[in-house]
Amino acid sequence: MKRFFIIMLLFITGCADGVDLSEVYSEGSAAFNEKKFDEAEKLFTSVIKQDKEFLNAYLMLAKIYYYNRDYKKSIDSLEEIIERDPDHSAALYWKSRSLVMSDNNCIDEPVSLLKKVIETDSSHTPARLLLALLYEKKGAYKEALHEYAVILNEEENIVNARGNLAILYSRLGLSGRAKSEIEKACKIAEISGCGSEQLKHIRSEIDQCKK
Repeated sequence: MKRFFIIMLLFITGCADGVDLSEVYSEGSAAFNEKKFDEAEKLFTSVIKQDKEFLNAYLMLAKIYYYNRDYKKSIDSLEEIIERDPDHSAALYWKSRSLVMSDNNCIDEPVSLLKKVIETDSSHTPARLLLALLYEKKGAYKEALHEYAVILNEEENIVNARGNLAILYSRLGLSGRAKSEIEKACKIAEISGCGSEQLKHIRSEIDQCKK
């Protein structure tokens, strides 16, 4: 009975050899936030070596590989999560991003993954933003407009959503709506103090569409 209790205690605390895995994970997260990716990778890898079910460690490794542009390794890490939890919204979202970055013409699988994310988490704004862009790339403008509408209905102050929507309106020849959206986006950026530089590029693209 005593042996069983000790085993269960070690399992609960996640420290099979005296190491608190949650603490190691926190150290890895801190290194990641400081963009010390090599150090973070070692820490997250050590967590997984001791607990292969520590899904967040796989996710953080996937992000490291993504930012290092090693999309294959990113996808491999994400599939470790999806194999264990097929509805893991963060893993599905990051896999869709990695697929798009690894192959610019890859659209159908990322769209399918993003739709699955939204089915389980309808408020996942990054997934809707990426889905809208992919729909636009496919020429599915009605679907793209729907995604932007849902995003802005939930949170009207998202600068990149309004900026992307302005570009879409411009490409569709709806210059009045494009102007309205970019002006709203600029006001939000001015108040929030972020996004202004991005909007300069968007204005430039809209001006090109007018020519």
